[in-house]
Amino acid sequence: MKKLLVLFLILCVTLSACRKNVVETTETSASETTVYETTVQITEATTAETLPVTVDKVTPPIGDNITVEYDILTLDDEETNLFIEAASKAELARHIPDISMVSENGGTAEYSAEMASVFGDEKIISAVFTGDYAVYYERSEESGEVFYTINIDPVSGKLVSSEDIISDFGKLKAAFDSGKFSPNGGELKDLSAYKIYPYVSFDAENVNIYIEESGTYTAYSIPKADAIDFINAKYITVED
Repeated sequence: MKKLLVLFLILCVTLSACRKNVVETTETSASETTVYETTVQITEATTAETLPVTVDKVTPPIGDNITVEYDILTLDDEETNLFIEAASKAELARHIPDISMVSENGGTAEYSAEMASVFGDEKIISAVFTGDYAVYYERSEESGEVFYTINIDPVSGKLVSSEDIISDFGKLKAAFDSGKFSPNGGELKDLSAYKIYPYVSFDAENVNIYIEESGTYTAYSIPKADAIDFINAKYITVED
């Protein structure tokens, strides 16, 4: 497998508005895909050059009165891209279970997810996706926020979960409860007792966790140097 280090010596990303349409073909049907031409801003710590990043906006044909579109971060490795695609589809299914049955049951549905940010270094590639969803029936409706992160090991090309990244949930909880995260969020529920971990992302300076309450996700950040006790060293880079 190709290593992704050259492509993702990234410290932050800015999405541009330049778009073009292409056709994505699957075994069963074709759907329209919008490709965003994006530019990665590299800081002086690495190089002043910019590198291209591709984000595909996928609009799969699921059924009548069903509108679905979501961004997929496309890397320079086909196997990794399959993992990312599967994770994106899993998030759709998590937010709207059995979406293919909605129209058959007389309902309508909408789902959208856009990539809000992406960061990469030699240890982790980390992207954040946000959006919203809604399901409507004649006498009921459900709607809410779409939120998830995708983290990739650039050496293996495999996706890593929050449970892989968090090496010690107890120490993370202690740091959160003692106010080391910003903003000060009070006490962190003992999610580990239910084998549920918060979403995690990385940026140039921080480790970020996302806590869901009443359907809304709040970001809490801690400097990487303060997170080394509870983040797997395999995935965190701390500057001297």
